[in-house]
Amino acid sequence: LPPHRRLLALKPTAYLIIIMQVSLMGGLVLALPVVFYQFWRFVTPGLLPRERRLVMPIVVLSVACFLCGSAFAYGIVLPTGLLFFLSMEPQNMTSQWAVDEYMSFVVWMLLGFGVVFELPVLTLFLSRMGLVSAGLLRRARRYAIVVIFIVAAILTPSPDPFSQLLMAVPLMGLYEISIWICRFSGKK
Repeated sequence: LPPHRRLLALKPTAYLIIIMQVSLMGGLVLALPVVFYQFWRFVTPGLLPRERRLVMPIVVLSVACFLCGSAFAYGIVLPTGLLFFLSMEPQNMTSQWAVDEYMSFVVWMLLGFGVVFELPVLTLFLSRMGLVSAGLLRRARRYAIVVIFIVAAILTPSPDPFSQLLMAVPLMGLYEISIWICRFSGKK
């Protein structure tokens, strides 16, 4: 937020909700390596021995991609989006946002971008298993764009097209990166 803006607490429970949201987000980030490791340990019994070697690199990449997505949201998307929303403010009005709504918006953006930045990791895993190829992803590009915009509409906390676009454009870039990942890491 710009320095002259202040958030309002409109409910007696607002500060408790904020503390819980920040604690849950911080706990998730700190527990991320364990969460991803446990997820991949759950998937591992169904894999072949040569595929099991991918578990630790994928756990490390999953954590890195989630953190990159959250950092991208925090450093680029949130400032851009908030300035856009404030630029729509009429001259004779002043926006005053509720602190719990604001924090909920921020947490959902961080989580949403963290999740969508997992696309290259998922593609790496699927290509190493031989389920996805670069050619398949290239042929499915137009369908993927539609799915990307649907996912962006679902994962962004506000129903405005600007937030959805801020998520969809990086996701399309990640899709293109995923094609290159499949090209270099997929089974021959």
